[in-house]
Amino acid sequence: MKKLPRLVRSRGTVLVTVLLMVAVAAILATDIAYRQRLDIKRTSAFLAREQAFQVLLASEELGHAFLMDDLQDDARAVSANTDPFDNLGDKWYQVVPPAPVLGGAGFVSGELEDLQGRFNINSLFATDPAVAALQKQRLTQLLTNLQVPDPNAPSVTGVNASGLVERIMDWVDDNDQPTGSEGREDNAYLNRDSKPYRTANHIITDVSELLLIEEFTQSDIDKIRDFICFLPRDATLNLNTAGAEVLRAYGFTSPDAFIKDRPDRGREDGTDYSDISQIMSILDREGTVSQQQAPQQPQSPLPPGGVTPAPPSAPPGSQLQGFGVTSNYFLLKANALINGKTVKMNSIIWRIDAKDFASPQPGQPKVTPIKTVLRKLVDPLE
Repeated sequence: MKKLPRLVRSRGTVLVTVLLMVAVAAILATDIAYRQRLDIKRTSAFLAREQAFQVLLASEELGHAFLMDDLQDDARAVSANTDPFDNLGDKWYQVVPPAPVLGGAGFVSGELEDLQGRFNINSLFATDPAVAALQKQRLTQLLTNLQVPDPNAPSVTGVNASGLVERIMDWVDDNDQPTGSEGREDNAYLNRDSKPYRTANHIITDVSELLLIEEFTQSDIDKIRDFICFLPRDATLNLNTAGAEVLRAYGFTSPDAFIKDRPDRGREDGTDYSDISQIMSILDREGTVSQQQAPQQPQSPLPPGGVTPAPPSAPPGSQLQGFGVTSNYFLLKANALINGKTVKMNSIIWRIDAKDFASPQPGQPKVTPIKTVLRKLVDPLE
């Protein structure tokens, strides 16, 4: 077979090489263009997220303004020797429609909630032991009413609502002795097969922390997240803003009648209540709460005659402890939609007491009346 001339063979080799180089160049150019578009989109998303965050901070300032306006109204009431109160008819609780962002980049919306209308988990460790004991019973009842844990879900230890409360207490307390029969201290978590850890031994600050407690599930948290909060341990429950589920957990017999009568969002009618005793008389028409007994004290030797003394009843007025009609802690839920990107933020806002604002103590340092104590970006899909 006759061989091709050397010149023809060399030209063919050159042609193949050129074609390969062109193909490689095309692939590189395509990859560079793709990466460039990806970088542009990523940068655009970062810029939109940062812009949304700044817009959310502005909405937070607006929330401060609403609460400050209400605080000034309450301070004027104090100056007029009238008891201040917070309820769901206040301006800070009214619906604010989504507002356009300057430049037409998107919209921002938000709403304020009273955190003191929820059950405070940290009140399990209230300064008053009698209140702390009652809070343990009330949280157990709240979890039971909300079916936490789910009775139909598989359980490793068969824990019930009371057991979960005991495990919460062990997570917070600073000792290493399990509470009750279902409590869990460091040993239970250090013996895990993967990623062992210790109990916090500190008050809880966020609902996600409950997932670290044995047998708490995401489903459980989804059920209770709107009914609980994590505030200082002696923060009171505002009866004017508490929901029916929380009030029932506290043992009140007629929460629906009271809620129907009080002001609410979008409803101008309703009765304003500032007297705790009056509210409790409506909430607790059967008197079960006012008859609650103080926790049992350790048994003392029998008195002469061998008659066991009756269990001590709650001291006069103690049934009012842990309740109030004013609030200091609020939750701002803010949403921003910027350039098609949604960003959500929850902010916990603290506000000074109206009485302290109206009549500050002489010699005390000046305190900022309203400030954000915690803010957290939230998953848009949550």
